[in-house]
Amino acid sequence: MQAGQPWHVLRVDPKKYALAALDAVAQGFEIYVPEITTRRLVRNKRVTLQHLAIDRIIFLKFTAAAPYWDSSTVRGADRLILTTQGLPWRVTDGEINRLSDELDIINASPSTRSPLSYAPGTMLKILSGALAGATGRCVSQKNNRLLIAIPCFAGETVVATKSDLVAVAS
Repeated sequence: MQAGQPWHVLRVDPKKYALAALDAVAQGFEIYVPEITTRRLVRNKRVTLQHLAIDRIIFLKFTAAAPYWDSSTVRGADRLILTTQGLPWRVTDGEINRLSDELDIINASPSTRSPLSYAPGTMLKILSGALAGATGRCVSQKNNRLLIAIPCFAGETVVATKSDLVAVAS
């Protein structure tokens, strides 16, 4: 297989993504399963749970060991998601890496995150979310919440975000 082979989007049956992932790996496919970690209180105990970040979706890459797709060979798999032209939907390595990086930020345990403090007036860059890449001036911070003034049109718009989703702008 050539380097830079695209990822394909595989739809899996509800609650069978683990079976589909294991079966695909056993057959030689390379897979990526984007998951989100949540923590809940169950019977007065903290429990960590893993959920699919994108419901019923895993990403699959063909390899030399598995050069083609046959839906009957992977248990728990429904079908490859197709584009409007009827071709398999392709996702680049860069898009998978960006998704993985964003999920790493979301999944970071609060105990492993360093508490960050920014002085008002500090120029910050938003790392994740709808405004990723935007830079703005720190207005205030209370606990883990930041207010950032972002230049927008003829003035500034103040947005709220978590302090671990920003970095000092370079």
